Amino acid sequence: MPDVPPITPDPLAPRPSRLITPQQLGDRIGRTREAIYAMHHRGGIPGAVKLGRTLRFHEHVIDAWIVSGTLAPDADLPSTKVEVGS
Repeated sequence: MPDVPPITPDPLAPRPSRLITPQQLGDRIGRTREAIYAMHHRGGIPGAVKLGRTLRFHEHVIDAWIVSGTLAPDADLPSTKVEVGS
């Protein structure tokens, strides 16, 4: 059998996208998991994938979204303020 050199991956070849959870996305952008679901339901997050009953996001799409600076402003998020009575 002839000597065959090992196959080295092409660094420019497209790679499969890693999928991240709503919790992981929230940790990245400083939002709660609930806020991530709310933003997703309003169509405010790109790269979403439903796998059965679970929601995941393509990491490379999220990275591009973060870099683009088009994150939804805090005013669009569900309120997390607690009102304290006097």
